[in-house]
Amino acid sequence: MDKQVKKLTSFKKLPPVSPPSKPETTAASQTVAPAEKMSSKVSLTEFEKQALSKLGVEGDVTVLPANIAEKIESVGVGLGNTINFDDLPEDKKKEIAEFIKQAPDNSTKKDPKQFETVAGGVNIPKTVIIDDLAEMAQAESVQKSPETTKGSESKQCPHCGWDTSKKEVVEITDDDKFDFVQSVLGGQRFKKVYHLFGGKLRIVFRTLTTVESDMAYKQIIIDAQKDINTRVIGDTSFYWKTLMAYRAVMAVEKVESDLNMLEVPPIAEIDADPVEPPNTKVYGLFENLVEQIMPNEAMRNAIAHTYSEFNDLCEKLQSMAESKDFWNAIK
Repeated sequence: MDKQVKKLTSFKKLPPVSPPSKPETTAASQTVAPAEKMSSKVSLTEFEKQALSKLGVEGDVTVLPANIAEKIESVGVGLGNTINFDDLPEDKKKEIAEFIKQAPDNSTKKDPKQFETVAGGVNIPKTVIIDDLAEMAQAESVQKSPETTKGSESKQCPHCGWDTSKKEVVEITDDDKFDFVQSVLGGQRFKKVYHLFGGKLRIVFRTLTTVESDMAYKQIIIDAQKDINTRVIGDTSFYWKTLMAYRAVMAVEKVESDLNMLEVPPIAEIDADPVEPPNTKVYGLFENLVEQIMPNEAMRNAIAHTYSEFNDLCEKLQSMAESKDFWNAIK
């Protein structure tokens, strides 16, 4: 049975389908009835409107208090107590007129800084924005204070510069050293195969080019700037994981099992739609690459952990470049 091989070459979207042509219309059929105006939010009867017109209120009634109809009814003009407006006592007429006159002031008697006025004289509370960035910064400074970080500082090997405080020590074989040196001297990518699940799954990682590495770091800066603008900024560990995710999808060259194989060309060779500046190509392809390379969480975790080991291996090999014993180990 032949193994199914899939190679990611393009994520370009299909061009949009042209809309169907519209039938020709005559001048008569193009006549459209004028749109009706938005009805007022304040609902008044014709009788009430006539009463208000005698007080000089006509046209747009949205400036009236929302409860103007109840006010008119309470003084004996309205449904159930219908009388001629002219028969009202002068004090009642003045009461309604004064109620309307003072309507704009009613919305400002309460603290104007706490309310926004909308049509119909309704006041709603303003949106309150809680600035918790200062508290986050203060908490972070406490965590990074000398008292809290004492004893947890990174320790570097005086010979090769490797961070000896890391719990997992990467095992470096002679083949790793030889292949790494050959790739650096030959201007090629260093590659390594990792066998998982008893050899049932094989993942090939490659080192990134300078352009790919810079692309990942640039995108992280862009992402952080967006988060600052939207006030949804994450902590350092969040951006570190995102950076490693960007690097991982560009570092995977092949994912192979006994049933199928997925080949992932360098990101520069994958066709894609242009991204909106200042975003980079890895941002535009990231979700598609993750979906193809890591279709489930178990695969994503396996690749993330294995790439972390591969990245540590490359860092250790780079830090050992000036070691006098480097070449002796591969002779």
